[in-house]
Amino acid sequence: MGIYIGFSKSQLEKTVIEKVDSRNPNPYDFAIIDWEEKGDYLLVQVKYPNCTNYEGNKVLLFKGVTMDQLRSQCAIDPHFSEDPNHFHPIARFEPSIQGWEMGIRLMS
Repeated sequence: MGIYIGFSKSQLEKTVIEKVDSRNPNPYDFAIIDWEEKGDYLLVQVKYPNCTNYEGNKVLLFKGVTMDQLRSQCAIDPHFSEDPNHFHPIARFEPSIQGWEMGIRLMS
């Protein structure tokens, strides 16, 4: 005999899915905290308020895109992709001073 704790299977699955999804950043809900352009490279620190890992902070390196072009996209997905309709990072770094410095060094 099982114990009923007040959740149906579908409610429990939904709760688990919502918890997992909270780790994934919403590419339409972000704030650009800092950026640096050097040559053909753009390094940005982005904050995703809905994301729980690393408090939503991401350090992303792009190639062949300017800050103006990235902002005009209206969405920044930190995941790697081959989608030709959006700019995607070529590298990601730990969102720390060390990660930012590594991104700067890679831009050289």
